Amino acid sequence: MSTNSLEKISSFSFPSNHLINFQLMRDLEKVQTAKAEYFFFVSFVPGAQGGEGGNRTYDFNSSVSLKFAVYEFAGLAWALKQYAQGNGKHINYVKFTKSGTGAKTLVLEEASKASTGKNNEQYMQRQVLLKVASGGNTKAVSMTLDQAYAIGEMLDLLFKKAAELEFNRSMNTTSFTRNQPENKGFVQNPPISNNNNNVSKPENNAPHFTVDDDDNSNFLGGGFSGFNNSNPFM
Repeated sequence: MSTNSLEKISSFSFPSNHLINFQLMRDLEKVQTAKAEYFFFVSFVPGAQGGEGGNRTYDFNSSVSLKFAVYEFAGLAWALKQYAQGNGKHINYVKFTKSGTGAKTLVLEEASKASTGKNNEQYMQRQVLLKVASGGNTKAVSMTLDQAYAIGEMLDLLFKKAAELEFNRSMNTTSFTRNQPENKGFVQNPPISNNNNNVSKPENNAPHFTVDDDDNSNFLGGGFSGFNNSNPFM
């Protein structure tokens, strides 16, 4: 997978103490192959100090990205909504990837923190944590229950768009074949004329495509090309 072949279709960001970015991608190298053309990157960008006016900004050079197949992204969207509704202990959501940049893990967890309500009433507030581990370092983005559910809904919309795009392109592609030696597989019998010396031979016009493997690498490496530190939503 070459970085030059990647096209960003859409994205959604959640800024907090750290930044989480969800990107729907297209790999142009997979056009007219049996490999999936659409997929997702979920990228974690650590928070940092030093923004304009001393405000928090984000260290895009230290971003960590995990690649999700379209169906895996549907699972993440569903899991976020389930954790928001208190069902996380029945799911234990973990996403693990391994590539040339090393092993990376995304985990969802339930958490709670002490909070103060009206009339100084003390109570425990439930939260959802999205943790990303890479190179022995683990960092987390905390979400309120409504935030976790709303993000899950947004991711569900992105999943449905990706599934529609992948379905439409597979319907419009006539044939996928692997490179194989000649004269193998099913061949339709040619029509035979009355003249035994004049037998028409079928032409093999079926297209052949080479199908290569995805490498699941972190193409973002040095940060998002579509972002800048002053405005993480662009």
